[in-house]
Amino acid sequence: MDEIMTGASGEVSLDIELFGKYELGRLIGVGAFAKVYHGRNVRTGQSVAIKAVSKQKGR
Repeated sequence: MDEIMTGASGEVSLDIELFGKYELGRLIGVGAFAKVYHGRNVRTGQSVAIKAVSKQKGR
């Protein structure tokens, strides 16, 4: 996954689509090495959690 651009509040537009399968939503958690976003499966509508691991901290 490429870097994800967020606003000052950490919110991400639902217009971002990952792999043509998921829509990326709001930031729901932050840890030492990753951020977790709410996502939605485009085909089924099922809610999912999407973890975005930092390239710098994940080494």
